[in-house]
Amino acid sequence: MKLLYILQHFSGPQRSSSSRPYENIRRLVSKGHKVTLLCGRQATGYDEDIQAARGIGAEIHQSPIAYGQHMGYLQRLIAFRNHMKWSLNEGRKLSKPDLIFASSTPLTVGEVGRLLALHHKVPFVFEVRDVWPEIPHAMGMLKNPLLRWSAYRMAGRVYSASDHIVALSPDMKTMIEKWGVLPDRISVVPNCSDNTIFGSSEGREEVRKRYGWENKFVCVHPGAMGAVNGLDYMIDCAKHMDSLGFDDILLAIIGEGNQKSRLEKRIADEGIRSAVIYDPVPKRDMPGLLAASDAGMVCVTPCPVLAANSANKFFDFLAAGLPVIINYGGWQAEYLKQYKCGYSLDPHMPSALADALTQLRDDETLRTTMAAEARALACEEFDRDKLVDQLESILLAQVESKSQTVMV
Repeated sequence: MKLLYILQHFSGPQRSSSSRPYENIRRLVSKGHKVTLLCGRQATGYDEDIQAARGIGAEIHQSPIAYGQHMGYLQRLIAFRNHMKWSLNEGRKLSKPDLIFASSTPLTVGEVGRLLALHHKVPFVFEVRDVWPEIPHAMGMLKNPLLRWSAYRMAGRVYSASDHIVALSPDMKTMIEKWGVLPDRISVVPNCSDNTIFGSSEGREEVRKRYGWENKFVCVHPGAMGAVNGLDYMIDCAKHMDSLGFDDILLAIIGEGNQKSRLEKRIADEGIRSAVIYDPVPKRDMPGLLAASDAGMVCVTPCPVLAANSANKFFDFLAAGLPVIINYGGWQAEYLKQYKCGYSLDPHMPSALADALTQLRDDETLRTTMAAEARALACEEFDRDKLVDQLESILLAQVESKSQTVMV
């Protein structure tokens, strides 16, 4: 299969953000498929990730349009538009693939996939990693009526034109069905657990010493620090713990994003001791970081649509055998309840996080049981090799279906 893989935000083992596309490509190439990648460029370069993708046999076409988490709203819109124009021009120059696989966000990536599929006359599979425009609308980011109308119209076109849709959670699938997409045109392939990489405690004490975490119960939140992440929840929890005199529980917030400097200022101005913000670490260093942690936190701002998320960190925590704490409901909360491997908390009660961490700190049996169940869930439901095999089957089925239609 000759696959044209389209996305804007690409990262691999050298960066801290999602490595899903990189891991998909690595496995697909190893199975004998030819993968051509159209991708964007981070404002802070990530040439090593691009070289890593080329090293595993992918053909890379990288946009000159820079994008970064530090950008303001208008800057992001301009970057999305310019990247879309570049992708369309570049994609039309390429030789005809067997299938186009476009992975959002942003939604404009889906529009690129739709138009290039028409140009090359090949099947189009759209992967929904976050539901747009529902999320920016719910977050108050689509205040302009014309922009909001355009976004919803684009989403309708992309969904209608897709031969198949891959959703990263069952809740996302339900939301996509509301657009009139038949359930059998949607498959759920969630984010994955790298069970061969995570799960060892090797290097735990070394990392804890490096970060100064000795004699601390550490709850870690790695990843983006944007408005969607609602990290004031964790800062509020830390402030609450300080007021109670806690000195042995630490909230470690690790990453980058447009809220980082504000959160750092808040910690400094309010003299908060139980939360520390750290710079991001490459994906390759994440196993050691999680091995040094005692619990993992996935935090989002209170907004019902965000419960459909499929955050990478959730699956990394499971693979690492960490009790998982989330501050929302939905499908992930159901898994945590079923496997008894974590907590789903009220997003309006930061004190609930303090209570959960205190319980885990004080009950070694509970902590050990949750860790084992988290690892079991990672292996049974979210193993990356199994899920990439599922994705490959979906893509091949669309190629085969198109081939049979042409023959008829």
